[in-house]
Amino acid sequence: MPGTQAAFRAITPDLAVWLDMLVDQRSRKEIASTAGLAESTLRDRLVRLENVTGAADQRELVRWWRENRVPWVRWLIERLPQVWSPPAEMD
Repeated sequence: MPGTQAAFRAITPDLAVWLDMLVDQRSRKEIASTAGLAESTLRDRLVRLENVTGAADQRELVRWWRENRVPWVRWLIERLPQVWSPPAEMD
């Protein structure tokens, strides 16, 4: 299976929401409509993520996300100081 770090880097916050919707057994049509995307665009993005995670199909991708959602959030939080710093307090 490809590296977990590469997969984590490929997951955007929007994609995480779509993955959560897949876990909730929402259809790709419903997810695409909610996201304001063409169903084909959503399908292409999910297929790319399947390739990065090593998932053979959408069902395996859902299983991968169930196992890696919390580790992804932890990974993301660890990197927040690198990409974001709180605004300085105003006097």
